[in-house]
Amino acid sequence: MKKTFLLLCLLCFIQHILAQQSAFTIRYVFTSNRQLTSDSIIPELMRPFQTQGLGENTQFPVLSEMYSKTGNICKNSVVYQVTDTSCAYIADGYGHEIIILPNDTLNVALSIVPESDSGKLNGKFHNPWLLNYVYSGKNLFIYSLLDSLAYNTGALNIEFTSLTSVNNDINKFYEIVSAHYDQRVKYLNDYCLRYHIPEKIKELVYAEIKSAHLIDLMRAYDRSDTYPEKYLLELKDLKFDNETLFFKTSLYHNVAASYLKFFKSDFNEEQPFAVSFFLKNYNAIKNSYTGRVRDYLVAEHLNNFINAKITSFDSVLTDFKSISTDLKYYGFIDSVYKKRLYTYGTTLRKAMKSYVVKPDGNKIRIESLFKGRPVLVDCWASWCGPCIYQIPFAAELEKEYAGKIDFVYLSLDKQNAAWIAKLNSLKLGGSQFQMENNFKSLFANYFEIRSIPRYILFDKSGKVITPNAPRPSRKSQLVKLLNSAALGSEVK
Repeated sequence: MKKTFLLLCLLCFIQHILAQQSAFTIRYVFTSNRQLTSDSIIPELMRPFQTQGLGENTQFPVLSEMYSKTGNICKNSVVYQVTDTSCAYIADGYGHEIIILPNDTLNVALSIVPESDSGKLNGKFHNPWLLNYVYSGKNLFIYSLLDSLAYNTGALNIEFTSLTSVNNDINKFYEIVSAHYDQRVKYLNDYCLRYHIPEKIKELVYAEIKSAHLIDLMRAYDRSDTYPEKYLLELKDLKFDNETLFFKTSLYHNVAASYLKFFKSDFNEEQPFAVSFFLKNYNAIKNSYTGRVRDYLVAEHLNNFINAKITSFDSVLTDFKSISTDLKYYGFIDSVYKKRLYTYGTTLRKAMKSYVVKPDGNKIRIESLFKGRPVLVDCWASWCGPCIYQIPFAAELEKEYAGKIDFVYLSLDKQNAAWIAKLNSLKLGGSQFQMENNFKSLFANYFEIRSIPRYILFDKSGKVITPNAPRPSRKSQLVKLLNSAALGSEVK
């Protein structure tokens, strides 16, 4: 009995020591003439990147909090669970990035930025924050590093310059952003040397500086070859596979995903949920990264497509399971996907049994519109200006693909009279139908049609090729899909 008691005491002591080692305390002091609550002045401490999409908490867990107010001085001591040195964001304005250290205490004096100073930081740079920060404590210079860098060279998460600001002169743009990057690196080296900043901290901040520079370059890149050779070399065959940097920083983490999307997967903003991009980006991540970085990026990618009705989603999810080193991310996606299938009981088969109304008033099921050829469904309405604008472009394509692809025009008008009047005024022929129950129909629910125009392309067997095809006015993009559909091949 005595041994058991001693063992329990030992376990409690070890747990207490571990808890202390994983604790990070911020003591906020805020001076104000207004009546404020603790919530209104104490911002949250956020992880370096947004993780809520994968079921993780975006905030560092709070272990304890003590608040007091005397006169116009508010004090709040918050203990967070922090297990390792990391970048973090104080939730203020666009995000106030700092370095945090486990088993340490940071004192912060807060004050509201005066309106006269709210637009500029150090009188030169865009000010992304609403509060002023004055730090104190034994690791003052570590906590002040990113603030000092922002004060002297601009905040890392704010665009420094743009291509349009230099009249689209790409050489001038590259010259400016490169000089800005060199300035930041020099400032970091001088600061770390002067204040004896540990190499581990310097590595985190350098990764953020380098990533901010790459983001600048990527913002102005349009995949053409009219760029300076040095510009292109900086963006060639980059790898972001350092797990520590990936999970402990913000910008390095973000650029890791963006780089593959734009440089290895032919991402198209006009067609963000195309099957081709879904498969290419999955394979790019799979072949470019390993370990937890790969698992996280794959899970993030799949999560973006979980509502996109991609027919190959199941096979990709199965493949993801086979390559995962950390089943946590696979398990989350698998559970969300299964829940989605259960919650949205409307299957494609049920959606295709929805009724549509013909101009003569007769009703038929959507599935009866499939006659052994691919089908492009044009979802529109009489009151939708952008929809009406697209109709001539669609009509032109319908003529080009006559006998190869059927074009179905599906109105989501509530009023049958308004639909018929628009058909007559525009002299529209072809396969014209009105969706029964419009936006509340099973068809609209399945494809999550919330806005129009919307174009859905099916293959000859009724399987969805893409639930978000390009608009007909973007002919070159849509034709690629139509050609593949007409040939009966999978869109690559």
